[in-house]
Order: sequence, then C-alpha cells, then structure tokens
Amino acid sequence: MEHNCKYCGTVVKAVDGANKVFCSQCGNVVFDSSMQSVGNQSAKAKSNTPVIIVLSVIAVALLIAVIAIVGIFVVKPSNDYKLACELMDKGNYVEAIAAFEELEPYKDSSDRIVECMYNMAQELYADGEYEKALDLYKKLGDYSDSKELAEKSVLKLQQQALKSSRVGDIVRFGVYEQDNNLSNGAEVIEWQVLEVNGNQRLLISRYGIDCRQYDSRNMELTWANCELRSWLNGEFMQTAFSAERQNMIIPTSVTNESNPFYGTWGGNNTVDNIYLLSYNEAASYFPANEQRRAQPTAFTAFKNAEIKEGNCWWWLRTPGVYGVDVCGVHHNGELDPKGVYVYGQRSAVRPVMWVTVE
Repeated sequence: MEHNCKYCGTVVKAVDGANKVFCSQCGNVVFDSSMQSVGNQSAKAKSNTPVIIVLSVIAVALLIAVIAIVGIFVVKPSNDYKLACELMDKGNYVEAIAAFEELEPYKDSSDRIVECMYNMAQELYADGEYEKALDLYKKLGDYSDSKELAEKSVLKLQQQALKSSRVGDIVRFGVYEQDNNLSNGAEVIEWQVLEVNGNQRLLISRYGIDCRQYDSRNMELTWANCELRSWLNGEFMQTAFSAERQNMIIPTSVTNESNPFYGTWGGNNTVDNIYLLSYNEAASYFPANEQRRAQPTAFTAFKNAEIKEGNCWWWLRTPGVYGVDVCGVHHNGELDPKGVYVYGQRSAVRPVMWVTVE
C-alpha cells in the first residue's frame, strides 16, 4: 500500500502488516495504525451527535412538561385552596364559596362550601336578614341545626309581618293540612287581620280550615261545653302552632251572647285561646255579605263540606233558633240566625284568635 507524505509529498510504499510507515526523504511518520483508529472513532462520534441532541431536546421538553403539570395540578390548587381558606377565615364567605367551587373536588372544598353557607346564614340571621338566612338554611337541608334555624327564620318573618299588619291584611301564621296531599306536609295558614290593638292582632282564618261538627251529641248545648271549642283549644292548637307560636296566642275573655232574634241563651262566658265569631261579631267585622264569603281548602272540601259557588257554610258560636242549633254564614255571605243542628257534618270552621307581636 502506498502513502503520500504530507510533509514533502514523497510517495512511500508501506510493508504489508507494518503499524508505522516513515518517509524515506524527510523521516516523518506517513502512516500510523493507531492514529487511523482514533480518527475512525472521532468520525463515529460525530455521526452520533444529531441523535444525542434530539434526545437531549426531548428530555428537556419532558422535564418542562412535568414541571408544568405539577404546577397546574399540585402547586396552583394548593395555593388557591390556601387563599380560599383565608377568605373564609376573614368572613368573606361569598368570595370563599366561589373560590372553593372552582377547586371542587379538591380536598374538602365541598365541605368548606357548606360551612361557608352556614356561617353566612348565621350572620344574616343575627343581622335581621331573615329571608336571606332562610334561603340558605333551606339549601343546607339537614346540615347541623339548619332545619331548626330555618323554622326560627320563618317565625321571625311571620312576626315582622304581623307587627306591620293593618286591618284587612293577610298574614301567615302556623300550619295545617290544606291541599289534601298528606305526603308533602302541612301548609302555612293564612289569616285576615280583623282588629289592631297596639301590638296585638285579632285574626280569623282566611279559608274554611276544616269541616267538623259543632258537637256530635244531639242535645241542647252552648259554646262553653261544645266539642268544637275543645278541639280548637286542644288538638288544633297543638297541631297548628309550635310552642313559640302558642306563647304568642293571648287567652281571651269571650262573651257568649244570646241569639239576637230568638233570645236563645248563649251560655256561660269563657276564656279561650282560639274561638269562633259570634253572630254580632261577624256582622260587625264583616258588614257586607261579600266580605263574609269564604272558600274552603281542598282538605275541607274533601271532608264533604257544603260548598256552593265555590264558597262554604261556616260556623259561628251563637246558638240558633233552638239550643240544639248554631248560627252560621251561608255560602253567599248571608248570616243565618236560625242555624243548623249542632251535629251537622258539613259546616266549615274559621278559627279566631288574638296574638301578640311584641
């Protein structure tokens, strides 16, 4: 094999198998097998350089992606959660709820939302914002004592409405079955304000609230010893009103007048929490027939109350033409001085009571 000397250009013929070849003219090394090997390795290394660069780029990209993922799914939620907790601790519940909602289902964000709602409802109640507090308590459902506080909010709203009411206004107070759907519980009772005396209000139910006998016995009797009086002051009062509402009902001295046309004795005077209007009271509080007309509830209608033109016949407490009869109001609003038998089963009941709103 021949080699050209790079120093002087002399062509030098190498002996087969020789590791080194020297120039015969200048004596420099023309060929060195070890240098050739190094050169090959260098070339090989150069050929691998693009691959190494590509792999390095991919590794860096992966590292950046991992860092980004950690930031998005670990660091940011953690920081946002801390911020939401700080808002909650400062009482900024609206902002805190919004922040926790963005985080759901991260950690206990859902529980924190409920806690914020409860705390906010508590503050609203303390500030007298009962309607807003009630909305939150309803949304909270069974959480802590939310149901109890919702009921207290309702009572506060009813008390406010009573205190600002005037004669003729309709107010809501207590509950009783009215829509004849027992599965959805009792409905709030609506009352018409008959009289205002300072912080006291005289109320009569807006509708015929039930259909009941004045008394089941076929005998002469008066308001003082009839079964309807016992029911109103016993079962009805316990069913319709909570303990707090019962405390608002004022025991009233009731004068039981004789029949103004037939002179039938009205019986002994009584003291009642809940009672019925007398004939004269009905004429005084409702001067016109149209004012005395009353519709039954669906529950009252279901119990077969006498209904004509959408209105019901309802009891008064004054005796009728005989001691076995009791006065009432016809469906058209006319007063009935003769009355119907005490054991009549188709007459509606409109309870009356004084309440205090102090």
